[in-house]
Amino acid sequence: MAVPLAGSRGGSPGRRVPTRRASAGAICHRSPGPEAVRRLRGLAGEKGGAARRGGAESGCAVGGMVERAFELSQVVVERGGAPVLAGVSVAVPAGAITALVGPSGAGKTTLLRLLNRLDDPSGGEIRFRGRPIEEYPVRSLRCAVGFVFQAPVMFPGTVEDNLRTAAELSPGRSGARGAGWVGRLLELVELLPAYADRRAGDLSGGEKQRVALARALATGPEVLLLDEPTSSLDPEVAERLLATVSRINAEQGHTMVMVTHRLAEARAVSSFTMLLEAGRVVEAGATSELFERPREARTRQYLMTGR
Repeated sequence: MAVPLAGSRGGSPGRRVPTRRASAGAICHRSPGPEAVRRLRGLAGEKGGAARRGGAESGCAVGGMVERAFELSQVVVERGGAPVLAGVSVAVPAGAITALVGPSGAGKTTLLRLLNRLDDPSGGEIRFRGRPIEEYPVRSLRCAVGFVFQAPVMFPGTVEDNLRTAAELSPGRSGARGAGWVGRLLELVELLPAYADRRAGDLSGGEKQRVALARALATGPEVLLLDEPTSSLDPEVAERLLATVSRINAEQGHTMVMVTHRLAEARAVSSFTMLLEAGRVVEAGATSELFERPREARTRQYLMTGR
């Protein structure tokens, strides 16, 4: 579902933007090369998905299908009198993976945290599914909009304990899954059901990140926010995790917003990309357009240098 974004080259509502090969010379040495992108896409399969579920089977479902999951209008965040986000106006398309890229300190994680009210803006408006975000009870919002942190912290106990704790926080989810739901959830994130009995604190970094993903899914969300989920993982482990994320999007239709510093990841798995710098959106739009035919000079510079 293509949604024209602020600063984008546009798009036709209701139509997904197909992935195209990079044109010669469009991207230089620091931007992801064809081999890196092909490898990630091969692991993930065709990127994309559609807003098919809308929170199906979820105690968090708010009903109906929309083309825009979030709309931000002149959003400002200030800390100590200094702007962290400065008048951000942008839309996040429903049912797609959106990548937030940009240099350190650009405001990417701050923007992400606004989307389930881990932080609140100093000014402007954020709408979720067409309604002001503050109209949703915080607990219900965070059930519908899951967050996977950069450094996963496991709850005490087993993997199953972690998943059940998350489900119990979700209205209508506790005890409503039936037999075998823990194993099915683990299989969804490509862990064997036998992991349910393992102590969560003893897992590897990659395994913990998959449990964190499963834990976020345990509330039955329609949106997943991922804050640099691969930053602490080895490249091979990171690629496999991204493949899982892309497959879940394609099969389940979750809206996903992912912060990443790795341009190859953004290009390979996202349908939409936003480049932020100094708290402002430099350019936003279809990933293929932004990487192959960037409109802004600053976007071209960032793709070439990575800074």
